[in-house]
Amino acid sequence: ARWRGAKLPSSLEWEIAGRSWDGRVFPWGDDPASGRVRCAESAAGRPLVDYAAWRAAMRAGAVAPANSRPVSIDHHNVSELGHLDLVGNVWEWTATELAEHRSIAGGSYDNPLRACTLASRSCARPVTRSNAIGFRLVTL
Repeated sequence: ARWRGAKLPSSLEWEIAGRSWDGRVFPWGDDPASGRVRCAESAAGRPLVDYAAWRAAMRAGAVAPANSRPVSIDHHNVSELGHLDLVGNVWEWTATELAEHRSIAGGSYDNPLRACTLASRSCARPVTRSNAIGFRLVTL
């Protein structure tokens, strides 16, 4: 990021970019319109109410193989400030460090919708490689 004159957003910067200042759950508001989010429900074609249902569907092969998609305004996963695909699609690295881990935000295509909100966080070691983790940059 440095060579581009940019940086990873902190976890708080990332969340404000999606929520704006009104505390919304999803970038577009509070309605869980899952058609806007690339998540496990998209691949399963049905709601996965909790993690037990998600695990069962994954183990049974009821969730079609999926991967990330190109970011596009056509998916309507847009924040009030114009940021695209902040939830679902891929987890996003943040600059927020947690001991030997770094915070990732927003959920990914293989998570249930309930894990694809602006409040969703997990952590991974910086050496982690996954097609379910991406990043965006903040220009300085």
